[in-house]
Amino acid sequence: MTLQRAMTSPMVRRVGTLMGGTLAGQLAVFAVTPLLTRLYSPAAFSDFGLYMAISGIFSVLATLRLEAAVPIARTDTDAVGLTRLAIRSSVGVALIAAFFTALALHLGWFTSSANPWGLAVVVGVSVWLIGAFQALTALSIRRDEFGQIARAKTTQGMGLAAGQVILGLLSPSSLAFTAGDAGGRLAGLGQLLRGYRQAAEGTTFTSSARLLGVYREFPLYSMPAAGINALGSQAPILLLGLAFAPALAGLYVFANRLVAVPVGLIARTLSQVYLGEVGHVQARGGALQPVLTRYLLAALLAAGLGAGLVLLTAPWLVPWLFGEQWLAALPVLNALLLLAVIQVPASAVSQTLNATGHNRWQLAWDTGRLLAVVLAFVVAWQRGLDLAQTVWLYAGVSAACYAALIVAAYASLNRPGRPTPSPHEPLAQEEVP
Repeated sequence: MTLQRAMTSPMVRRVGTLMGGTLAGQLAVFAVTPLLTRLYSPAAFSDFGLYMAISGIFSVLATLRLEAAVPIARTDTDAVGLTRLAIRSSVGVALIAAFFTALALHLGWFTSSANPWGLAVVVGVSVWLIGAFQALTALSIRRDEFGQIARAKTTQGMGLAAGQVILGLLSPSSLAFTAGDAGGRLAGLGQLLRGYRQAAEGTTFTSSARLLGVYREFPLYSMPAAGINALGSQAPILLLGLAFAPALAGLYVFANRLVAVPVGLIARTLSQVYLGEVGHVQARGGALQPVLTRYLLAALLAAGLGAGLVLLTAPWLVPWLFGEQWLAALPVLNALLLLAVIQVPASAVSQTLNATGHNRWQLAWDTGRLLAVVLAFVVAWQRGLDLAQTVWLYAGVSAACYAALIVAAYASLNRPGRPTPSPHEPLAQEEVP
């Protein structure tokens, strides 16, 4: 493939469009970080990390993972029905998340200076909005509306940035920090809802029971796997909050926020476009290995260049941009950057196991990673490691787990799994009023 053909390929156009919108939104969030580090204390960052951890765990459960089935649904009617069902399920999971947060804070499972009931409400709102955004984004991916997704992500990023700054100026508290994030997630939903209404025109209502029966692999295996994966990802914030003072745990939250911007930008964008292309390739009966390799190498190149640039500039950039008090986070930041070099490629192609019908493999990997991460922290506590040493141990264990995920993705291409519903396999439709 010549360079000209590569640059004009559908993959590059889709990635470029989606990454442009995601980049604009993430840059808005990153641009206000120097203000946030001066408005909010490290302890407030620790509370924000707790909010993000709980929201992050429940938000991946909110849609029952049905949004992963939308791009590869066999009919447009199924896709719209799955989207509708995913949004409805988000409401119920959001209520459970709010109740859990209030109960956990009341029983003293976690430490937070924020009002327990206020934080619980904010968590519930965040989970609901994240779930709805995920479901609507998946439908837009199916419809190749990457420009619409890009605009929605840009709008949402600006809303997140503005909310945290405005509330911080009014009242620089932990609750303001979290509420600004949750409220900002409303931005961008309107654009995706318009696309949903257009897709729903002319389609018939489909029984939720039928959809859950046909696509049962996703709530049965993908949802638990996603929940366990989220636990593995958020475990450091929760466990560090138990082992270290809020000011120290806040250093990790700060470093993780800096790394999460490029990691989220590259991995999420490539993963969404990758899943959409996998659906098209499967519909044509084509080979998935070239697609997997192409996206894996693109993610590895982007992650390696980005991590190297930040590693070189962080010693003078961090104190200049964010203040001298955050210089202590540099060792933690370095560990997370090196982890990102393999985390981004693995995350970009992580849907391979689900798309090839190996949902159980995904569940097994997520369970193994969670156990490995928890074991790493147990070892760190037993050996009395400090914050930086603990994070380095966690990063090394996680890197090994992500390498195993890439190996499993390639192995899944050569072993038949449970057939994934395909657009060219018709199924009798059940219509309900």
